[in-house]
Amino acid sequence: MWIIKSIGGEMNELRKKTFLFLLCFIFLSKIIIASEIYLKADSFILNDKKKTISIKNAEFTYRDMKLSGDNCLYETKTQTGTLNGNVKITETGSIITGSRMQVFYKEKKALIKGNVKLVRGGSDQSGLTVNCDMLDYYWDKNEVIARGNVRIQNKDIIAYSNNAVYLKKDNLITLSGNVRFQKGSSDWMTSDSAAYDLTSATVTAVGNIEGSFYLTDTQGAPIPKKDITGLKVLEPDPVMIPSQAVDFDLKRIDKTK
Repeated sequence: MWIIKSIGGEMNELRKKTFLFLLCFIFLSKIIIASEIYLKADSFILNDKKKTISIKNAEFTYRDMKLSGDNCLYETKTQTGTLNGNVKITETGSIITGSRMQVFYKEKKALIKGNVKLVRGGSDQSGLTVNCDMLDYYWDKNEVIARGNVRIQNKDIIAYSNNAVYLKKDNLITLSGNVRFQKGSSDWMTSDSAAYDLTSATVTAVGNIEGSFYLTDTQGAPIPKKDITGLKVLEPDPVMIPSQAVDFDLKRIDKTK
């Protein structure tokens, strides 16, 4: 077993960093071929018999992504890592945080659990925020799967569901299970599932749709509130959308549509 700890005076700083880098290169180069991984840590413990590496206050940098946590255990045989305490994934324009994270390098996937939060495009108020019980992040696909007590906020729109899939490249979120959208203090809609296009701010809802909205005319004057329960739905494309689908423009619902 090899142990390296950052205790003052025990090892020259330059030699220590060089040695750590060589160890990481030997044991982590099998994970991602021809890609550089940079490691910062307070301590590094290699167990040859168990084929594990224990790292304290670890921060890994791969391309434009950083993974960090208070404690990290990497298993060289399975090429999996477990981080506990203040875990975080940081990329350009987005941050994911939680209590615990498992990293599966073969699948290029991270599983985050416990008080999971994703923030993209600014602060909680100005950008997209996703809260859930657990989250799968496939970094090569730019795909996020949120599960359990999902809450999504984008500016003044809040959505709830059991599960959600966020395709970052398409800027599209698909929600399923007990879906509810809320805008402001009075407008709301529920459905079995829905697709939320963040670029156009539109929602395509499917199945058992109920809701209540304030409408505006073409001049922007308010129209008396109407309940959409039992609303005659739009005729869907049978190939693209299942039956009972309604499209809503969350920027403005025009009575002329």
